[in-house]
Amino acid sequence: MSRAAGAPFRDRLLRLPAFLRRGEGGTNGWSDQDLSDGFALTGLFLLRHVLEPRGQGHSDARDGFINAVTRHRAKAAVP
Repeated sequence: MSRAAGAPFRDRLLRLPAFLRRGEGGTNGWSDQDLSDGFALTGLFLLRHVLEPRGQGHSDARDGFINAVTRHRAKAAVP
């Protein structure tokens, strides 16, 4: 969706991580915001198109993985 087409829905759209936007991903890694946005985007996709049709929700394993990645990045950022 283009920026102009999405403008009326801005408050309801998920942010597309920089690594998925053309020319903005860079090669020096992803920001914490990029990862958070990526997890939100994949989480919504999984929920709507994979889990809900099967009567399921997100697993504790996914939440644990996201928490582990977040903790690891926070620990690695401390000099």
